[in-house]
Amino acid sequence: MKKSVLIMGLLLGGCSLMHFSEDEKAKNPQCASFEKDINVFAVYDRFLLGTVCSNRYKNVCLDQQVIYLSREKGALYYDGLTLPVPEGKCIAYVDSYSLNKDLSVPLTVPVVKFVDKK
Repeated sequence: MKKSVLIMGLLLGGCSLMHFSEDEKAKNPQCASFEKDINVFAVYDRFLLGTVCSNRYKNVCLDQQVIYLSREKGALYYDGLTLPVPEGKCIAYVDSYSLNKDLSVPLTVPVVKFVDKK
């Protein structure tokens, strides 16, 4: 009886690990490990600046990162907007942008875009 329970446990555990590895293989390697929302704090003519949380403990964001995202035509953006990542998409780094002209202290931020998860 103990052997059959042990065998069933190993079989179920192996199947669940195989399922997990299948999901990992299907993930786009460009996807960054951010949460699903971008908190917009500045909107300009061609782009917006926002923050994403890359490390959270319970309900507290421990590591916020400023990002640059190009504006889509016809979309409404405003300061304070919480912009969700579209379903089936993720955030990927594509470049960097320097805000030296407008700020007294130079700031370079990553440019991100939405890409397919798979």
